[in-house]
This record gives sequence, C-alpha cells and structure tokens, in this order.
Amino acid sequence: MISSAVVMAVYPQMISHIAKKEDKQLRTIVNNVINALVFLIVPISAFCVLFSNGIVKAAFERGNFDSTATALTASVFIGYSIGMIVSAVSSVITSIFYGYGDTKITLWISMLNIALNIGFDLLFYQFFGVTGLAVATSVSAAICLVVRLIYLKKYIRLGYRELFIEMAKILLLSAIAVGAAYVVFGVLLHLN
Repeated sequence: MISSAVVMAVYPQMISHIAKKEDKQLRTIVNNVINALVFLIVPISAFCVLFSNGIVKAAFERGNFDSTATALTASVFIGYSIGMIVSAVSSVITSIFYGYGDTKITLWISMLNIALNIGFDLLFYQFFGVTGLAVATSVSAAICLVVRLIYLKKYIRLGYRELFIEMAKILLLSAIAVGAAYVVFGVLLHLN
C-alpha cells in the first residue's frame, strides 16, 4: 500500500520529466522515491521479520489456530516480509517503463517472474516446505528487480552506488532499532 501510494503521487511528475526529456530531474525524483520507500519499508520489513510470531499470534491464534499454526504462518510471513522492499522498488521501475511506453518489457519481466517463481517454488518446497513458497516469491521478485534495473539503463542511469549506500545505512539503522526493540520487548515480557 505504501509503495503504490508513493508511486501514484509522483507518477505525474515522472511522466512530465519523461515527456520533456529531463533525464537529470527524472533521475533525481526516482532516487528520492526509492530512498523514501527504503526509509519507510525496510524498518517495517525488519519489524515483521523479528516480530512475526507475535504479529501472527495476535492476529490469528484462537480456536483451532494453535501455536503450531502460528509458527508455520510466521515463517511464511517472514518469507514474504523479506521481499517487501523488492516489490516496492519494482513498482517504481515499472512505472518508468510505462512512462516511456515500454509495456513489452514489463510483460516479459512478469512472465520471467512467474517462471522463476514456479521453478523456485518446486525447488524450495522440497527443502523448506510451505515457507519455501514464500521465500521463492521473494527471491524471484529480487531477480526480476535486477533485470528491471539492468534494462532501465536503456532509458536513464540511476546513481546505483549512492542508492546502495543509502540502502545500507537504512538497513543498518533499521536492524539496530528493531533489534533494540526486540531485546527490550523480550526483557519486558519476562518481567512481572
């Protein structure tokens, strides 16, 4: 929901820059949008990974949905949570392709994503069970994001180094913040 809202808010600006062939402004807005999404989604994703069991327990554990079902659902939730940022960045890149009128590449990458997802589903299910299905979805989406980024060079060149540095900083800070919350929560849970 976050990525869709952000992309829809900036899509008219991106289209305007594309129409005017303002590559530098387009690059700036895309970098800013990706950084904003990373800033918003990486901490959420980290929180979902570390607190998956508690989230699933609070949402579903009652009646026939016991602790075994919670553990299984939480592991699947983790598999999907690690792919949140990939999905968000992919939506930004896909909107750029649409802005340039290149719908064929989005179709081909979507078909590749489906094929990879099926292949990884069959492979990962053998080793990780139902959790492997969620991880397969995230892995295939990540591979297709790389393909999107490679193909994006046809239209604009993003500052990948700067993007990855910002992502690394946000990932590190998110890990520290969510890790600290996890530790504090664990300590508070054991107090009377």
